[in-house]
Formats: sequence, structure tokens, C-alpha cells
Amino acid sequence: MVPYMYEQFISNLTYEVKSGNIPVSRSDDVVARIFQVKFETGLFEDPYANKGLKSFIGQQVITCPHDS
Repeated sequence: MVPYMYEQFISNLTYEVKSGNIPVSRSDDVVARIFQVKFETGLFEDPYANKGLKSFIGQQVITCPHDS
């Protein structure tokens, strides 16, 4: 999720990566995980939100052991 003050977030993150405090590999991993979830949920095939699921926003995700 992008924070409300995303410009400051981007600035801070860029600084931390350039200074070596956050490895680029960590950033790559985070982006890959986000894209994986979006792919698995079909967001790329059907990008429009299902407003009927609005009540689930912010709930903890629980996965079944066989889904791993």
C-alpha cells in the first residue's frame, strides 16, 4: 500500500537505497511479491474492483497449508 505522504516515502526510500541501507535486492523482492499476489488474484485479467468484497479490506490474510 502506498502511504498518504507517498512523495516523502519515495524520497526516503530512494535515499536509503542509494546510501546502501536498503539493498536493491530487498526492493526487488518486495515488488515481486506484490506482483505475484496481483497475478494470483487475477488483477491483471480483471482490474476492476469487486465492490461486494469491500468489507474484507484490511483483514488479515490466512492461507491454507496446501496453498503454499
